[in-house]
Amino acid sequence: MKITAKKFIIAILIILLYFGLIFIFSHNSIDSALKRAKPPFEAGEVIFNLQLDDNLTVVFYRNLQDNSLLQNIIVQKYGPIYKAISHNGSLSLVKPKKLKTGELRSNMLCSWFDKKDQGKCIVMVVANDENIESVVMEGKSLSQVNFDGYKIFLGFVRTEGVIYSIFDGEGNELGHYV
Repeated sequence: MKITAKKFIIAILIILLYFGLIFIFSHNSIDSALKRAKPPFEAGEVIFNLQLDDNLTVVFYRNLQDNSLLQNIIVQKYGPIYKAISHNGSLSLVKPKKLKTGELRSNMLCSWFDKKDQGKCIVMVVANDENIESVVMEGKSLSQVNFDGYKIFLGFVRTEGVIYSIFDGEGNELGHYV
């Protein structure tokens, strides 16, 4: 059996198409992007997805190795493929409680993710104080997620500095942080 150049080229194209389809189908979801995260950013349980635009999603999750850590990953959609474009720091998860005077009411992490536009910030706030009912940053209320006994506030803001305020259920300001 003689293999002609035309048959050889067709065979190569079929092989390339086969592996191309395998690549696309193995990278076609946000979950597939999370599974490709490397230590120390391996994704465990997903807590919340925040859609920034049609092609950009922030996924907030527990770290796979240490589930006391809250982390986020920014996932960009390129056609049918999802790719992690930014892994950010970690924030310790703390169950809210009644605090003594002088104890820290919340922990916050602002993740700058656009090198060209330093004003874009993904915000994660974990409430240490059981009285915290809302968090406002740059005039924008962050989304509250009650997860496994934790009070977590998440959002996307444009900011010049990292300034946020925390409030109780009656709207009284409990603290203002820079």
